[in-house]
Amino acid sequence: MSSGRVIYTGSMGTSSPGGIHAGTNDPKVIEVAKALTVDLDWLRRQPGQRAALEVALHAAWIDHVCRDTEANAGVSGQLSGTLTLHSDETLLLQAALTGGIQVPCARCLEPADVDATSPLCLTFVPARRLAATYDHRGHDDPEGLELSAGDLDEIAYQGAEVDLQVTIREHLLLAYPMRALCALDESCRGLCGHCGALKNEMPADSTHCSACKAPFDGFPPEAGGDDEIPEWKRKLMEIAGDD
Repeated sequence: MSSGRVIYTGSMGTSSPGGIHAGTNDPKVIEVAKALTVDLDWLRRQPGQRAALEVALHAAWIDHVCRDTEANAGVSGQLSGTLTLHSDETLLLQAALTGGIQVPCARCLEPADVDATSPLCLTFVPARRLAATYDHRGHDDPEGLELSAGDLDEIAYQGAEVDLQVTIREHLLLAYPMRALCALDESCRGLCGHCGALKNEMPADSTHCSACKAPFDGFPPEAGGDDEIPEWKRKLMEIAGDD
C-alpha cells in the first residue's frame, strides 16, 4: 500500500457497537462490527474526507449475522474499497465484496458453496434529508409518493456513525440461489426417499438403499419444496427478482 493512503481502522468508541452483532462476545465478530461502523467525525478530518476500507469478514461474523437463515460461512470474506464523505453529509462506499456463503444442497442437504463476490457502490444519506425530501414530494403529490431510481439506491443513517453491517449481510444473502447443489453438481444423487440416507455414499449402480434396503423409486425429489422455503428466503428471492 502507498504511504500516503489513509486506512480506516474502525470505530474508536469505547463501547462495543450494537446492531446485528449484539448478543455475542466473540472477539472476531466484534472486530468486524467495529471495522464496519464508520466514524463520520474521524472521516471529516481526513484529506479530502476520504479513506480506504479494508475489512476481513471473518467466518465467525458471517455465521453470526446469518444465524437466522440456512446460510453459514464457507470461508472468510473481504471488503475492500473507499469511503468518501461529501459536503452534504452523503457517505459513498465504493468497494469490492469477495467471499461467499454455504447453503444446504437442494438434493442431499450437504454444504453447497455460493460465491457472493460482487462490486458495491452504496450511498448513505442523513435520514432527516430523506424525510424532508419525501415530505416535500408528499405535498406536491397528495395522492401518492412516487420514488425515483435514485431514492431506491439511498440508505438512510442517523447520528455520527454509519453501520455497514446490515447492508453487507444483505449482499451476502442476495447471492443465495433458488436452487444450490453441492460439489457433485448434477451428479448428486440426493437422499433415500425412505430413510434419508445419503445416496452419494452408496455404489453408483445401487438399486436399493444400503441403510434401509428399500428400493429406489427413480430419481428422488429434491430436498424440501416451495412450501418449505422459509420466509426470509422468499423475501430475498423477491428482492433479487426485482433487480
